[in-house]
Amino acid sequence: LHAFRRFILPGIHGKKTIHELVKPKSKAKQEQFYVEKWNSFKWKLLFKIFFSRTVMSGRGRIRQMFAHTNSQSIAAIYSKRVKKAFMRGIISRNFYLNYILFKQFDELPLYLEKYEKINDSSIAGIKIVHKDILTFLQSLPDESITKFNLSDIFEPVSQEEMDMIVHEIYRVSKPNSRLIFWNNLVERNISKEMLKFFMRDVQVENELRKHDKVFFYACFYIYIVKK
Repeated sequence: LHAFRRFILPGIHGKKTIHELVKPKSKAKQEQFYVEKWNSFKWKLLFKIFFSRTVMSGRGRIRQMFAHTNSQSIAAIYSKRVKKAFMRGIISRNFYLNYILFKQFDELPLYLEKYEKINDSSIAGIKIVHKDILTFLQSLPDESITKFNLSDIFEPVSQEEMDMIVHEIYRVSKPNSRLIFWNNLVERNISKEMLKFFMRDVQVENELRKHDKVFFYACFYIYIVKK
């Protein structure tokens, strides 16, 4: 994204147009701006090239993250998500997008507001572990964890491997523990065999989705452990 901001985007749009993108405006005005000014031939062409499987697996993400991606046109998937986000009129005050476009935050994310405390592991009680998650979970005693924020770690693994991880998550979870994870390019969810041990919190998912600033993921799931 740094390379895109520095080398690609300036060849597509000028600074005035880039700043105009994130200015507050109505949904109708945002759609008009995207169609008439932003979604140019250069934007579509260079976006398609830069966010292709070849470039992304070489510069953006490790190749293993694409091992289970069926779609050949990764750029087309991301293009649809970006289009949806850029046209819906709520991209102003989006600290992720501001950082992508300008390398600075218009407002600090909560985790950066608390950075000093988080960075001091002796205060925050943070322990850094350099292991794959399955190995780490297998080393833990039963019912020792209450919350799991797993981003999109299931992207590079098979469904069978995910099932193994979820089984261990259930074992080490205390009752009513919460599990959150995202899907990006690979569709992953808890298998039917394991669903009886988890309760999906669709209401909270839908509420949080209204405020979601990370527009390049497909979806996310929230589950509560039933014990």
